[in-house]
Amino acid sequence: MGTATITEWDLVKHTQVDPGVHLVVDFDPKSLRLTYSPTGVTGADAATRSGALSKFASQQTGQSTTLSVELLFDTSAENTTVQAKTEQIVRFTKPDTSNPSAPARRGMRFAWGSFLFEGVVQSLGQTIDFFSDTGVPLRATVEMTLTEVRPPDQSAAPPPSAPPVSFGAGAGAGAAAPAAPVGTTPLTLSQSGDTVQSIAARSGAGVSWKTIAAANGIDNPRLLPPGTVLDPSARLS
Repeated sequence: MGTATITEWDLVKHTQVDPGVHLVVDFDPKSLRLTYSPTGVTGADAATRSGALSKFASQQTGQSTTLSVELLFDTSAENTTVQAKTEQIVRFTKPDTSNPSAPARRGMRFAWGSFLFEGVVQSLGQTIDFFSDTGVPLRATVEMTLTEVRPPDQSAAPPPSAPPVSFGAGAGAGAAAPAAPVGTTPLTLSQSGDTVQSIAARSGAGVSWKTIAAANGIDNPRLLPPGTVLDPSARLS
């Protein structure tokens, strides 16, 4: 007999939902798989030389965790349908239409010994592989993935906006920062092999490349490091 449990859980109040699902699995799982993924703010779009758009690397502001587990249910000893048990888990993929004030997603707590995981069902699969002589499903394997839901951290600072970028090849101490995010008019991100002259030609801004280089603080217009941010429409004041 298994000891792991699946409980319908109020993720806001951090309590068991009553009435709700409380199911003891027939057999404890052989293993648990935890997957950790960084989350963050996506940077601005940048036009490449081919005209396609690329993204700056995301700025990490958090982490998401998922739990994948495989559970076996067997009711052959009772000769009753195993789906009476598995349907209680399927319930977590359905909205609670009986309660208009219920959360948009049903919460679940998976507990096995001292291991606790609270979240929502991301995906659920069921394989029935044994039937009685009369066609009653008696054994099923449930593959389940949960996404963790943590209580909000009231002391945490709000996530930052898109990361700042350097302005011009000589950006550094005393250099000006762009007034708009990269990828919005009129800023341009240089690619490998670019020169100020080639960027000026592509932009069609009607400003000479020498003026653009001087206005953006470019010391060597023919040696433009990839990732340099400049304003093709800039003019010296």
